[in-house]
Amino acid sequence: MRWTLEREGARIREASSGAEALAALDEETPEVIVCDLGLPGMSGYERIGRTLERRQEQGQKAIPACAVSAHARDADRRRAIEAGFDLYVAKPVSAEGLIEAMEELAVLAHQER
Repeated sequence: MRWTLEREGARIREASSGAEALAALDEETPEVIVCDLGLPGMSGYERIGRTLERRQEQGQKAIPACAVSAHARDADRRRAIEAGFDLYVAKPVSAEGLIEAMEELAVLAHQER
């Protein structure tokens, strides 16, 4: 995924855990978030919930977010959207599918949320 996004001009900041991802938000606000739901130590669901809660407490708008998971059932997709993700992409994701998702998130990033 990283290679595909960088090839399209995206600047990537990776985190190896949910806690690391939350700490990174204190340093820099990304335009969009792509989050694997199977992060070690903290699920992607918990991570997006904490991110949304923190942004709301600080009076900031939500950051458009895409969940990525190997689970492709409708129930998994619904759970991700209910948790606060804007999009859900099932693995394996094609380069075209990933780029399309990022384009959708970019549109959301520039709208009032």
